Formats: sequence, structure tokens, C-alpha cells
Amino acid sequence: MSVYSGNGSSNYVVIVPQIQNLNDGLEGGKNKDGGYDFSLFGIIGLQINVDGQGLSVSVTILGVPIGTFRGNLVDGLTISIDAWVVKGYLRFYLDDKDLWLNYNLKMLGAPVVDGNVELFHL
Repeated sequence: MSVYSGNGSSNYVVIVPQIQNLNDGLEGGKNKDGGYDFSLFGIIGLQINVDGQGLSVSVTILGVPIGTFRGNLVDGLTISIDAWVVKGYLRFYLDDKDLWLNYNLKMLGAPVVDGNVELFHL
């Protein structure tokens, strides 16, 4: 784990986990509303909803809402991230009847992590 602290007039502490691969940091599953909630390394929050062929993903970084992004299961959905603590992309796509996440992320103080992980079966 790496710790960064601010200096000058801005004081902050960011704790960044040392990451080997996405499976080390992916937690979550189906929520009570029928959607899916995931946390990536405790830094990126994802709330995923599927409605027919529609796909909606709400993203938070360190608990701060970034936005809700919409796409469809046929074309997939790619979300670019360019925040000070994390940069990269998240690409959601359907393979057969499984929703997958293709990712490439560079988090503050950590090496780039990239790959694919199955999120859930539709």
C-alpha cells in the first residue's frame, strides 16, 4: 500500500493499494434493486443496470459521483477515466450471455493493470 500526503495549503492523504490484477480488487454482486454493484480496489464504484438490451453504468471515484453512462449490450460501452487518482478506461461488453469488463487502469502510485473479467451472467 502506498500513502501520499499533500503539502502547502491542501492537506490530504490518499491510500493506494498495491495491485496485481483486477481479481484482487473486484468485489460486489447483485443488489436488492436487481442491478449490480461492484467496487474496484475500493477506489472505483460501479452500479450496473441492464434493461433489455440497454446498459447503464454509474461510476464513482473515491465516493465522488463521476456520472452515469449508457450504452447497449450489442455495441458495448466504453468509459474513459481521466482523474488525478486514476486514468484509463473501462469497457463493458457482452460475450454470449455474460457481461465482461475489459479494463486498463493506472492508479496513483501503482503499476498499470489491464485485462478482462467476467462480471455476471445475464
